Amino acid sequence: MKQKLLGLSLRFWRLFFWVCFVISLYFSYRETPFTWVTGVEVFAVITGAVCVWLAIIEHIANWFVAILSSVAYIVLFRHSRLYSDMGLQVVYVVLGLWGWYNWLYGGRGHGELGVTRTPKREWLLLWLAGLFGTALLWRVNLFFNGAAPFWDACLTAFSLVAQYMITRKYIENWMLWILVDAIYVPLYLSRKLYPTAVLYALFVGLAIMGWQEWRTSYEKTALERGSIEPV
Repeated sequence: MKQKLLGLSLRFWRLFFWVCFVISLYFSYRETPFTWVTGVEVFAVITGAVCVWLAIIEHIANWFVAILSSVAYIVLFRHSRLYSDMGLQVVYVVLGLWGWYNWLYGGRGHGELGVTRTPKREWLLLWLAGLFGTALLWRVNLFFNGAAPFWDACLTAFSLVAQYMITRKYIENWMLWILVDAIYVPLYLSRKLYPTAVLYALFVGLAIMGWQEWRTSYEKTALERGSIEPV
């Protein structure tokens, strides 16, 4: 049976999001001079969208594309004085390398890693880590006179939590990404990073699709093991 979202097939939503993405890029730059900054942002946006899509279908190439996107965003966020986000991208590069290895060899018998639920104790530790990271990065942003110090710090901290969860293939990572990406949209609009704001709006939809796809994968894996928890 085909998976559906709001009564429509996932194939329809995939096509819809990609069409919106291309149209938004066109209108974002139609009346804007194309500088090296916009060039870097376009590259970062395209590779960012591609890597999320590859993650949704559990393709190992998502880590390579994600690293390319992170390097581009390091340059972009340094220019925009979003220091927490710049630091976040540096960590993403490291997590990308680890996630690449973990997806290939982190499963049973050093085999391919399957989708699982987040252990309850680990959920608590991850939330505490997110809150601690928010407090720490908030102080750092204030010291360096960063833009939107609290929200930048909070979203950075919980993005790290979500990224760690995706390296472990915890299905709940998509729930956290939906929340984080939705809040990122107005932050990037305030910094006039319009294509990136559009990208994160699309990320919300992609995260919903990711939840759908990974839930199916989780149920398949759990049935093979003879046990399943409801999601």
